[in-house]
Amino acid sequence: MNRIAVELVCGVSHPYGGSAMSPDRDLVLVETVRTHRARLVAAFLYGELTRRRRTDENLRRFAYGIVLAAFVGVGCIAYAVVSAYLGGQAGGGR
Repeated sequence: MNRIAVELVCGVSHPYGGSAMSPDRDLVLVETVRTHRARLVAAFLYGELTRRRRTDENLRRFAYGIVLAAFVGVGCIAYAVVSAYLGGQAGGGR
């Protein structure tokens, strides 16, 4: 098929004489590749679908994190109180 016939049939002109893909098909192709890459990355990072963490496991980890953060916070407050108390004793003993 020659270039003029391609232009008449497809309504577009391609520099090499063939037909060009429409922008919609290009966007679909780009989005498909993006989705496939995202799925491959997720499978690589988190394993197979059956081995991925369930919601209740994630909630349990979140609760453990909150408890650990509370203990760290209490430890920091206790350290501040004790150091202030000992600093007050050292300064008041003069």
